Amino acid sequence: MSITSTSLHTSGALVFQCAACKTILSDSREFVCTLTAPGPAAANYVAVKGVCDARVDRIAHTAEHTTHFSLCCAGCGGAVGRLYTEVPPALAPVCNLFCLEVSSCLSYELGSAEVRAPGGGCAPAVAQQQQQQQVGGPQLPGAGGDATLVLELLARVEHLEASLCTLQGMQVLHDAQLRTLPGYQVDGQFAEAVAAGGS
Repeated sequence: MSITSTSLHTSGALVFQCAACKTILSDSREFVCTLTAPGPAAANYVAVKGVCDARVDRIAHTAEHTTHFSLCCAGCGGAVGRLYTEVPPALAPVCNLFCLEVSSCLSYELGSAEVRAPGGGCAPAVAQQQQQQQVGGPQLPGAGGDATLVLELLARVEHLEASLCTLQGMQVLHDAQLRTLPGYQVDGQFAEAVAAGGS
């Protein structure tokens, strides 16, 4: 493993996120350097001082004079990098830093959006084109009111699931209390009593 660069070649700030679920992990303000691991399973890493929405696995991995812990995304649980706790002297700058694996992460530059709000900051031709797209453009399926309806339905489903869990908890509590009463028949005894009464 070797340090390949100590600077980012971008004009703006970068945001690093999990490739699987798009959870934001860090940004270029925390950047220290980039690394490359040699060998058949070569991997590139971006070393950062701090992360958010990530957790460090408790199992240590040792190999070739290094010890590291896996770094996992808090959003989806996927592996997104490593935390090196022991490294050779040549890699001392990355000791106790979060090394995000390039193949498991995405990045974007702040201010790199393709669509901009019409106004003083836009060129007149761009503003006019965007207004035409907003007014006369084709409606995508699931856009507008449909998206609101979907969100409302999801909220209702979540509420119903929570209510169901509450009712199940109450049922278990009351069943435990009923079992302490004399003459209460357990499920198997009830079935036997019904069968005996019906024959």
